[in-house]
Amino acid sequence: NFVSESEIQTATAGQTVFTLTTMEYQPGTNNLLVFVDGVNQYEGNSYSFVETNSTTVTFDSGLHVGALVKFTTDGSPIYFN
Repeated sequence: NFVSESEIQTATAGQTVFTLTTMEYQPGTNNLLVFVDGVNQYEGNSYSFVETNSTTVTFDSGLHVGALVKFTTDGSPIYFN
């Protein structure tokens, strides 16, 4: 079992850089899913992005004002005794 975390942010006009404030993400360790207005984003999609570091996600192009951006990741495994 894994702990999932998510965070939703609202974009400003042309915003490309988002700073995660309520969750932690480790590039190369955790999976990061990014949705813009409910549409899953991935390489080659409308809003391609780069996982800049553990708290920053940078889009290749600016988002429209009011876009809802949801970041979801799986965290550390939970072990039950």
